[in-house]
Amino acid sequence: MKDRGRTNGAGLDFGVATRRRGRPRDLIRRDLWNRMETSSKRQTSATMVNMPKERRTFCKGKKCQKHTVHKITQYKAGKASKYAQGARRYNDKQKGFGGQTKPVFHKKAKTTKKVTLRMECKECKTKKQLPMKRTKHFELGEKKKSTGHQY
Repeated sequence: MKDRGRTNGAGLDFGVATRRRGRPRDLIRRDLWNRMETSSKRQTSATMVNMPKERRTFCKGKKCQKHTVHKITQYKAGKASKYAQGARRYNDKQKGFGGQTKPVFHKKAKTTKKVTLRMECKECKTKKQLPMKRTKHFELGEKKKSTGHQY
């Protein structure tokens, strides 16, 4: 066996000087990833979703147990509590000298968030949540924008 670089004595090559023919592996992976990304965009990505403000759907409330009209709003996360255990620990660790103590996350992968609908029954006021697909723009009950002049 020819000596192509460092070996471990058993004849196993660590691949320092070896090279495959053709395109490098990372370029092949990137090409496959780009193809996969564009095909998934064609199927699932919606740029604009317009939802009505009311919807007839099944109510699980103890009073109803039937299809009723629900009022739809978009779910929004509440403000994070500064008294939660993780926040208290983080703030204690950040005090004093020494700069940033925990890693700041930068490798964000997604460009959109999933929209969650919050539905409230108009009869018994029972609330339920329904997750939807990812979308860049979401509107509730707005009129469609018409093209051309508006007089």
